[in-house]
Amino acid sequence: MVVGEIILRSTDKAKTVELEGRVHSISGDLVDKVTALWCALDRAHFSVARTLINLGKADVNHGPLHPLLIDATIRGRLDIVEFLVENDYADINETKTNDENKSNCLIIAASHGHTQIIEYLIKKNVELESKTCVDENTALAVAAIGGHLESLRLLYMTGASSNMGNHTKKTPIALAAENNQLDVVNFLLEQNHDHATFDDLELGVALHILSHKGTEEYKPEWVIQILRHSFIKRTQLNISKIIAESIAVYNFQKECQSIDELDQIQHNADRLYIEALLIQERILVLRKDESLFTLLFEQTNELIGKGEFDRCLDLTLHIFHLCQQFEVHNCHQQFFWVFYTMFNSKMSIPVDRFWETCDLVFKPSQENSNDFHKRDARYLLATAGK
Repeated sequence: MVVGEIILRSTDKAKTVELEGRVHSISGDLVDKVTALWCALDRAHFSVARTLINLGKADVNHGPLHPLLIDATIRGRLDIVEFLVENDYADINETKTNDENKSNCLIIAASHGHTQIIEYLIKKNVELESKTCVDENTALAVAAIGGHLESLRLLYMTGASSNMGNHTKKTPIALAAENNQLDVVNFLLEQNHDHATFDDLELGVALHILSHKGTEEYKPEWVIQILRHSFIKRTQLNISKIIAESIAVYNFQKECQSIDELDQIQHNADRLYIEALLIQERILVLRKDESLFTLLFEQTNELIGKGEFDRCLDLTLHIFHLCQQFEVHNCHQQFFWVFYTMFNSKMSIPVDRFWETCDLVFKPSQENSNDFHKRDARYLLATAGK
């Protein structure tokens, strides 16, 4: 074989084998930084590729951008993937992209919708729940983002989790919704027709409203579309909401319970914001997720900035009662900061209500030791002295 002769006669095998060039791929694309091994694989000359690896010690991780297993997966070349894996030239779990995500070939296949490659990798016992390094998305999550329904269906039916959150706690259904992949949303709702899946979907919408209202990133049409879609699927699957009683903090509003109610508020930005707060609280209270307190304390600062001190005190008391419900006793410093910020605003504060609220929040209790009470008293004295 000519390739074998060239390798044997070369005085520097590594340099010869790893020499880079620019060629047109079999699909006609001009590709830079390719090696002889890449060319052999691209043309499906697998006997030549075997010689380059076995005799020339060609590096299977030397691709144009990524290791050759990843490169083949990106291009949907199942034949190359099979050659590298069946001959133990590459490990399907350990071979990762060279970028910051460090994605394995299953994640790459899912992100491109290469279902045949996914099916093959599953047969080879690939790790289904491997995650990207940056966003911590699984293969099922990236399939949801890209709207690759058949790939997602295969992963789900094989046992991949549809409830695993990424670094921002977004589950695949929330990721599918924010990328407008309604086919994927429908599939996941129908497969997991439970409260948790609907909650993930609706929480994603609520957090979008709370994070992006008043910015260029806010998508009001999308908000209504997803919430309306959730109502439709809830009705079809008979999954009802558990709605809390109305309270002053949220202007005595209740969360919408039908599409008709949603339609009535869809053009009212302030009411939609309250709807988002109601959705957020319903779900995070049910999950006993303490991130709710951070979000609510941020809301108190917004109210202080607007000079709405009565509403701020109402919200402060509401947070306090939620802390008791959660049995959380480490929020006193945040409460102190709210009161300090109110004092520091140099605007008129309803004094009686202020001290009434302080007395309730900082009073000693069985759960709040005497040492903590003394610390809280010092906080209040420092605040009053400002």
